[in-house]
Amino acid sequence: DAATGQLRRWLATLPAEDVARLDLQVVQHDHEVGPRMRAALGAGANPEVEVCFSQKYSGETERINRDWLPIYTSEFPQAKPRFLTDEIDPGAAACGIAKFVEVLKRYKDAQASSCMPCSPTNLGAASSQWGTERSLRSSR
Repeated sequence: DAATGQLRRWLATLPAEDVARLDLQVVQHDHEVGPRMRAALGAGANPEVEVCFSQKYSGETERINRDWLPIYTSEFPQAKPRFLTDEIDPGAAACGIAKFVEVLKRYKDAQASSCMPCSPTNLGAASSQWGTERSLRSSR
C-alpha cells in the first residue's frame, strides 16, 4: 500500500500535461527494460536515467553493477544506480518479489471472485502490504 500511495501522491502533484506524457508499462523480464525504454523515448533521446534499487540490495553493489545496471547502460550509457529512500521504500527488507507476487495473486483472486474492475485503486485495495521491486522510474 505504501508504494501505491506514494505513486498516487506523486501523480497528483503533476500537471495534467505531464501526466499525459507518462508511459507506464509492465515488464516481465529484466532484459526487456532497456529496449522498452529506448522504444518509448525514441532513438535520439538521451535522458538522465537513474536506476532505482530497493534498500534491500544496498549490500549488493557488485551484483547491481554486474547483472542489472548493464540492462540500462546498453541503451543509456550514462545510467547510474541509486538506492530508494525510506520515504519511497519503507520496510524494504520485508518486501520484495515474494510480497509483490503475493499481492498480485490476491488481487487476481479478488478480481475473479467479485468481478472487481481492474484499476490501480483496486490493486492497492487488494493488498494490505505492498512491496515492489520496481518503481515508476525503472527501479530495481
